[in-house]
Amino acid sequence: MNSAFILPLMLLLITALTLRTIHKSWFSPGAFFPLLWFFFTIIPIIFAIEYPTPVFGIWVITAFCISIGVGSLLAVPGNNLWSNSSMLNTHSMTEYSKTVQWGTAVTSFLSLIGIFFLIRYTTMKFQLDYSFFSLLALPNQISVERNYELLVYPLHLKFFLYWLFPAALFAGVGFALAKSKKQYFLYFSPLFISVMKGTLETTRSTILLALVLWLAGYAGARVAQRDNLKHFFDKKSFIFISIASIVFVFLFVALQWLREAGGDFVAELLIERIKLYFFGYLSAFSLWVSSVQNVDITLGMTTFAGPFSFLGIIDRELGFYDSTTIYGLTSTNVYTALRGIINDFSIVGSLVFGMGIGFGATMAFQKSLQGYIFWLIPLTMFYAFTLYAPLISIFHYNSVIASLVIVFSTFFLIPRPAAE
Repeated sequence: MNSAFILPLMLLLITALTLRTIHKSWFSPGAFFPLLWFFFTIIPIIFAIEYPTPVFGIWVITAFCISIGVGSLLAVPGNNLWSNSSMLNTHSMTEYSKTVQWGTAVTSFLSLIGIFFLIRYTTMKFQLDYSFFSLLALPNQISVERNYELLVYPLHLKFFLYWLFPAALFAGVGFALAKSKKQYFLYFSPLFISVMKGTLETTRSTILLALVLWLAGYAGARVAQRDNLKHFFDKKSFIFISIASIVFVFLFVALQWLREAGGDFVAELLIERIKLYFFGYLSAFSLWVSSVQNVDITLGMTTFAGPFSFLGIIDRELGFYDSTTIYGLTSTNVYTALRGIINDFSIVGSLVFGMGIGFGATMAFQKSLQGYIFWLIPLTMFYAFTLYAPLISIFHYNSVIASLVIVFSTFFLIPRPAAE
């Protein structure tokens, strides 16, 4: 490891540990963001040491994490989240367990119908039968058509597939409340469906987005439940994340094989693709931020490209950024969500924006602790944004924003028990 990395990495870790001590929870946004970014930063440095990573990029990441921490401190000056009696939950998430259970079941069923229609539509379109080898060739056919933007799904197919992300978010919330094996199976089902869809379309982003929403919902529900918040992992979440990491690496290889219609792999090339996908973001961001001279300030239209595209203000294209070469012939267009924030507000402005994120997310954290379900929407958005930040802003996807609104708005349709 380059010795120049040690100081910013140590400062990043100290920031996370200090804010964990102050807020008394790893789930507090001020501690959550720098902790995850410590790992998002150090892991590529260790496992992709050959990728050039200017230290200035590491300092920018550290400064942004500190700005979020400062914002979190402004939201709770001198407040102890655990000794203040007013912070006790007024309502428990268990009151909504039936809503979450039915929500997961219904949305999972709708998205499963979407998978059926997807197979039916694409096999008819490509004139394939339902034999094993035809179905094996189907992902490659879909991938080619999608890459050339020739594949347009009919409206009814889009409608059913749209429910996959709400199902994943419902399931993440439900997993924090699950009591039986039957419930655990139900709450894993949207992840299985996302793997089916991702396999058919050979898109890793579908699986990743479903997983991120699942984890964000799980984290938000644990906060609302005040469930062991002093520890980042409980036993079941540690086991799940460990298994999910292994499975995703396997899926990465499998999807790449399906994209190439079962073509032969060169082992060295495959390893390089895996390294690039999992670790290339840090080098790409650091190279970009170290070389950029003048930033065209876009005032939120990069970070929140999804809503601005929906309103017709910008045209969001497939592959939002141009690729950059980071090592030999290896190139990537993944620059982390921080590039979008700097594009929007400049480096200095991004620090002010970070303070705002830390302040707002910590307010949402406090309100969620008190049982205000509405505040789980911005809190869960924050968790989802943080988990997806090594790739790009999660607000590029309107379906993600809609999922958050759909899931948590259902809670207001169910009357709460009258206070005794």
